[in-house]
Amino acid sequence: MAPDDVRGAFREKFRLDDLTVHESDDWTLSVRPGQPVLGALVVSSRHLALDLSEVPAGSGAGLLDLMAQAEAGAKARFGAVRLNVLCLMMQDPLVHFHLLPRYGASVDFAGVSWADSGWPGPPNLADNQAGDDQLREIRDVYASLVWQ
Repeated sequence: MAPDDVRGAFREKFRLDDLTVHESDDWTLSVRPGQPVLGALVVSSRHLALDLSEVPAGSGAGLLDLMAQAEAGAKARFGAVRLNVLCLMMQDPLVHFHLLPRYGASVDFAGVSWADSGWPGPPNLADNQAGDDQLREIRDVYASLVWQ
């Protein structure tokens, strides 16, 4: 698949036009359409990078800053106790990271009692506890943060 096709497929699958929270020069932060835990996000490269070696070296510091801000937001707004970061790129080859806030107890938000069924082990990525209304509410919470 051509790089532009990969980017378009990623943009559609992860609903970036609807669920993006913040964009920097190098990264897009968006709400993950499947919510195995409350506040799950995706950070994706804005470059046509299909391997980590293709990500411009200067964008690494911005990635860490963005992840740290997302972690602080998940803790402050949703009560997360930790943030797990996964970089698998098996089905979706564009460089991206899944940011998964973790919870030791259920959390009530947007009319749903959210459970972290994998806690304290690995997250259960097959769980999806959100519909479109919840996804938009999660997006709005993250979008209300001050992004630097």
